[in-house]
Amino acid sequence: MSALENEPPIVLADEPTGCLNTETGIEVMELLRTLNGEGLTVLVVTHNPDNTRFVRRTVSMRDGRIYGDRRRPVAQDSERHGEQSPPPVRYFCLARPIRGAT
Repeated sequence: MSALENEPPIVLADEPTGCLNTETGIEVMELLRTLNGEGLTVLVVTHNPDNTRFVRRTVSMRDGRIYGDRRRPVAQDSERHGEQSPPPVRYFCLARPIRGAT
């Protein structure tokens, strides 16, 4: 995580849990969630629908087109995890591959 030492304005995470066992994948997603709660914008691209449980917004794509944009209310999110309400939605997950994107 040395890339975070420079305090980037955004983290782009392409398949951050792709080669990890389930437990370690959960730890990575929780870390990204914590970073977002501290104000960092995080974009996760994943094929793993289980990762969407860590986010408040999921944008689904197929063949280069958006076909879904689901948002979970912030209150529901914070109640489930016993946290203070996080900053406005800036963390989302592309749950499908982006085909044909360059």
